[in-house]
This record gives sequence, structure tokens and C-alpha cells, in this order.
Amino acid sequence: AAIHGGSVVAERIRCAREVPVGTENFAGFVCAGMHSGESFEQRETIISTVARHLQPASKLRVGSGTGSPDDVLIYASCGYDLIETSYPFDLAEVGLVSVLSSGTTLNLRSKNHQLDRAPVSDSCGCYTCHNHSRAYLHHLLNVHEMLGQSLLALHNLQDYLQFFQHLRRHIRAGTLPKFRREVASTRDTGLHQVNG
Repeated sequence: AAIHGGSVVAERIRCAREVPVGTENFAGFVCAGMHSGESFEQRETIISTVARHLQPASKLRVGSGTGSPDDVLIYASCGYDLIETSYPFDLAEVGLVSVLSSGTTLNLRSKNHQLDRAPVSDSCGCYTCHNHSRAYLHHLLNVHEMLGQSLLALHNLQDYLQFFQHLRRHIRAGTLPKFRREVASTRDTGLHQVNG
């Protein structure tokens, strides 16, 4: 059952309450239609408020159309079971790579990387980081070679996979609030911004 309503909390609550009426055989809930112009704080309010109204609580909860690690952490904190995201691919499409361990996003289209022989991340074990430099990736992107976006997507997927591994570990350990603070601290210090 899809829970819509844009950024209007009351509409989302109404939708959450009305969807299950008369439908016993539904697998769960999908909180969809986010990123329609609402602020981060509004999105957090919407997601957490809707989560409290999803009944029965035993049904699967899916956060759909999420993007950033911050969004994923909101959904996880509110008890959602699955996250549907195209974030790694969205970044790659515009020439960005994530290095979530440092809270950084690099713009490899930038001329700053034209002669940079370093890998995207020294600590990453992905195919892209083991075999290609930032300069080569910069070249591929700037000549519009499809391989460029593919290599960026490979790295971004590996980086996001590591993020989700940390997330699961913190959920199991009961330390999710601590993990959220750690991620927020990289964002608040400006590390979570795009660097050239």
C-alpha cells in the first residue's frame, strides 16, 4: 500500500489510516513521493509521523525514493525495513562519487582532478579504486564515455554497501542514535558537501 500526500502530513496520515481498510492481503507499506520540495526537517517529520500510523505494525515498511545517507538514517530510525534508492546511480550520472567514510562527495568532472593520479578513495576495495585514477575517470566523464558513469556507479555502490553494513551493525548493537550523530557531524562540519 503506497502512502502518498506530498509534504502535507495530514494527507499522509489519512492515507496511512485508509489504505488497509478492507484489504487484508497486502504485503506492507511504501512511503513514497518524498523529495517534492520539502526541507530535510519537514521530510524527517513526515517520515516519523507516518511511521507511527502504519498499522498493522507487523507489515513490511519500505522507504521509497530516498537519496542521501541522512534520508536512509531517518527511515531506519523510524523502523522501516527496506530502503529503495537510486542514490549511487544518481551521483554517478552527474559525475559525483561518494566517500561516505569521510563524508565527502567528489565532483570528478572538475578540472581539479584532471591530473590527479590518486584513486577515488585509498581505503576502498572496489574495482574502480583498484584500477583507475581520478584523472582517468575525469577524462572518461569529460569525453562523455559511458564507461565513466559505470565505473563511478561501481564505486558508489561499494561505498553505499559499506554504509549499509555500518548501519546494520549499529541497529543490531542498539547504537543507531550514535551512528546518526556521527553522520550528522560530518555533514555539520561541511564535509558532506561536494568537493572539486
